[in-house]
Amino acid sequence: MSHMEMPPLQESGLETMRRAAQELIDRAHEDINALYRQDTDKPLERREYHNIGHTKGVEKNAERILRTIQEADSSLGVTPRDVILARLIAAYHDIDQSQDKPNEVKENVEGEELTKSLRKRFIATIEKNSAGILLGRMQQMNEEQGELFTEHDKDIVKEAILATVPGFDRSLGTVTQPNLHEDASFITKAVALADLGAMMGGGEEFLEDGNRVFREDNIDIAEALEHPEMIDERKKRYFATRIQNWYRTQVSFVEGRQQIFEIQLLSFPESVRDKVKELFKFDEAIAAARQRIADIENATQAGRPYSFEQMMESMGYALPSAH
Repeated sequence: MSHMEMPPLQESGLETMRRAAQELIDRAHEDINALYRQDTDKPLERREYHNIGHTKGVEKNAERILRTIQEADSSLGVTPRDVILARLIAAYHDIDQSQDKPNEVKENVEGEELTKSLRKRFIATIEKNSAGILLGRMQQMNEEQGELFTEHDKDIVKEAILATVPGFDRSLGTVTQPNLHEDASFITKAVALADLGAMMGGGEEFLEDGNRVFREDNIDIAEALEHPEMIDERKKRYFATRIQNWYRTQVSFVEGRQQIFEIQLLSFPESVRDKVKELFKFDEAIAAARQRIADIENATQAGRPYSFEQMMESMGYALPSAH
């Protein structure tokens, strides 16, 4: 779907739509806070990454991308209404986080079989569900308050949320967005890029984002830490190795994302490319990812390898204090 310019609204109509969108955003925040918490003692229900922090981050970054386009070239027709709609879509893009039973992966570790338990989401289904929830609430608001949201808005909702469905490119070692097409609307591009927007915050934000993903997805480690006294030395080495391997994948992840982004950038008008590119700090993220793995490897070479506790703390796990 190509970007379609919306006819300008009268200020009163824009403000009415803004208030309605904010009401729906507030509802989304309430739902996400209730459903996807970080403080639950049940690892399978704990959301270290897909929580309100991620949602608000996508909202903020989608708005930044659209405003950057707006300021770089006002002739492209990005309107205040587009910005409002992008924030609304971002608020709902992950409102459904349904999951299946974890994937159980058996691995041979030092001659013994151990099981790695990884979170398994209903990819594609949850994005369709998330779009459906927002569309239903928009329709309900239209029925109650008049046509605040148009059929065009609804089309953009479906296009934008489905554009966040993840894929994976094994050759690049990174996440893709196979439903994000070059002729998508500016709103769709903004939301999709914002969903993978940790690189917009630089190196430390990228590393912390990756830590949260690891902690959320590695269910068996989270469960083991409920009883740390039961973790034997073999499992400590196993967990530490998985963390180190994760750090290595983060280097290829951000390098691959940079290559994909350079191609995606070509679908933007030339008048805004440089400004949009400036929002993404890929080089800082790559440098930070490389430095983290170098620190671990250098410590090992110097005869001071990271302890299990140091590896876990570097990943952001809260270890119980020694008594």
